Parts: sequence; C-alpha cells; structure tokens
Amino acid sequence: MAFEAITTQEQFDEKVLERVGRAKDSVRKEFEGWISPEDQEKKTSGLNRQITDLNGTINKLNEKIKNHDKEIADRDSKIKAYETGSVKIRVAREKGLPYEAVEFITGDDEDSIGKSADALMGLFKDVGGEPPAPNPEGSGGKEKDDNESYKEALKKLRGGKE
Repeated sequence: MAFEAITTQEQFDEKVLERVGRAKDSVRKEFEGWISPEDQEKKTSGLNRQITDLNGTINKLNEKIKNHDKEIADRDSKIKAYETGSVKIRVAREKGLPYEAVEFITGDDEDSIGKSADALMGLFKDVGGEPPAPNPEGSGGKEKDDNESYKEALKKLRGGKE
C-alpha cells in the first residue's frame, strides 16, 4: 500500500466515507446483542408493572393467610373450651357432683379439674344430713331465726369453725 495523495474533493469525500463506514461497522460489532435505550425502557416498564401486580397478589395472599390463621386460632380455642367442658362434666359425674356444680370447677387439664372437683366435693359432704330441729320457743313458729340458720350453714361449710 503505497501512499496516494488526495488531490480532489471527491477523492477526499470517498476516503472519509470509507473510513466512517469502517468505524460504524466496528462500533456495530462492538455493541452487537445490546438493546437500544428505548427497548430497554419498554422492557423495564413492563417488568415494573409485573412487579407491582405480583406484589399486590402477594399482599392479598398474605392477608388471606392472616385471616385463615385467625380462624384456626378461634376454632382451636373453641375446641379446647368444649374439650375442657366435657372433661369437667365427666369428672363431676365421676365424683358424684350435681350438674349445676360444673360451672364452679376450675382447671385446664384433667388433674387440675380433678383437684378442683375434690375440693368442691369437700364442701358438699358436710352439708346435708338432718334438717334442724324446730324451736318451740322461737319467733312465731319459725324453726329458727334466719340469721341463725345462715350462721349454722356457714359453720358447716367451714368444717365446724367459726
């Protein structure tokens, strides 16, 4: 390749165009496989829209999960209350307590319910027996004064202590 002098404008324009073409080709090869900024913007906005939609879906599903968890907890507490009530009724029946006494039995497990029923049975064993004898010298034919009857019943409940 020998050096040729450029003497005319046409030769100069031809050489410059040739050089610019080679530079364009080299840049095109360098950025081959890249996307344009406009295409990138379209792709980014589409992905951002997808992210927003999926986040909304996630939030809805999380809310549903919270509601389901709350319902499950409510149902579990109801089931536990029913089971505890059933155990209280069974223990009261085994101990010979009246059905009305079940509401006074406390506890969450069978052992504590049994202890509570035993304590309640202790109150019932001292009450009862013979009714008090009538007092011929009393208040107009009443067996005893009302306050006196209450005092005796309380004394029996306390186990004979005043």
